[in-house]
Amino acid sequence: HDPAIRVAMKLVAAAKLQDAQFIEALKQECRHLSQLRHPNIVGFRDLILEKYQIAMVMDLLKGQNLAEYLQKKRMNADEVVSVLEAILSGLGYAHQLGVLHRDIKPSNILIDQAGMVLLADFGSASPMTQLPQNDSIGSGAIAYTAPEVLQGQESSPATDFYSIGMVLYAMLQGRGPGAGVTVSELRDSILSPSEWDLRFSKEVPRQVVSLCRAMIAKDPSSRLTDPAVVLNLIEKAAKPRR
Repeated sequence: HDPAIRVAMKLVAAAKLQDAQFIEALKQECRHLSQLRHPNIVGFRDLILEKYQIAMVMDLLKGQNLAEYLQKKRMNADEVVSVLEAILSGLGYAHQLGVLHRDIKPSNILIDQAGMVLLADFGSASPMTQLPQNDSIGSGAIAYTAPEVLQGQESSPATDFYSIGMVLYAMLQGRGPGAGVTVSELRDSILSPSEWDLRFSKEVPRQVVSLCRAMIAKDPSSRLTDPAVVLNLIEKAAKPRR
């Protein structure tokens, strides 16, 4: 209630006001979001339930998101490592509390004016033990959505790591895997049993290419999902280029 604190409000569609099941699920979701206190996660403050409006209240950050940043400049090795360290730290913490993000993409990775990197919009977050079958992708961009999610399978920590792998690809290339193709073509590529044939720039170290491919393996059981291993590999590969 401090007037000096500025917040952001995420409004929920008015059509959901009469959906009792949705309201109860939203309350439960917000209880999980309120547990997340980490320097690399945008803080959740409150859920406002009024007769004619529902709003999720979060910390307001001044800066830009990663998607906007990538439109302006190509990231160097230090910047890629810094962003990856931050989102893996925040996500690892959330996973330890049993919460998945399920909507990781460049527009949900914020860079504030001090250069701090934070994961935002855990609005699709769900407790790991209560995930429904036929899980929807919510508002997540399809380019960063794991194939098992599109197939209606249950989400898992591997789902979030797939999205981070695609974010890593976007940072390395300056654009996501969906650039220049239709949504239908991209969906077909994601659901294809063949592994991704993504093109990397020649200056990207081979170790980093291998790391990225391991994170975006189509089979969740084959996917690299250990934050410590990911960070160790990316730091080793980046050092000669720094």
